[in-house]
Amino acid sequence: MRAVAEACARLAETKTGALLVIQRKADLQPIAATGTVVDALPNSELLQAIFAKDSPLHDGAVLLSEGRIIAASCMLPLSDQASYQAAGYGMRHRAALGRSEQSDALVVLVSEESGHLVVAEEGQFSEPLSPNALMHRLRGER
Repeated sequence: MRAVAEACARLAETKTGALLVIQRKADLQPIAATGTVVDALPNSELLQAIFAKDSPLHDGAVLLSEGRIIAASCMLPLSDQASYQAAGYGMRHRAALGRSEQSDALVVLVSEESGHLVVAEEGQFSEPLSPNALMHRLRGER
């Protein structure tokens, strides 16, 4: 998970939006089917390349399962929570929240507007996280 945290930190520095879904128990195969199969070990450079603004895979989410990137450019369900719609959150935020509402997945979001790193879990966003705090969350630590 170090590669994921490093990539997210670099993406946040450049305010490059990103959405990563980390599978826990719930099956993400239906979501993976909406994207492009990748099947690769995650590394910071690959994740940064996927989310680069000129990459054909940058829209949508990257799915990670059992320590591997399984797909990129995946479409996620959007949250219907009115409070987030009223607050002006964009599609990436609503998609992160929607996936976390409908599964036990941990969803990492890099905001292209603020550069903040946040995690969506159980239908809630975390406070903005430092790269080190993100690493702890990815390891299952609170």
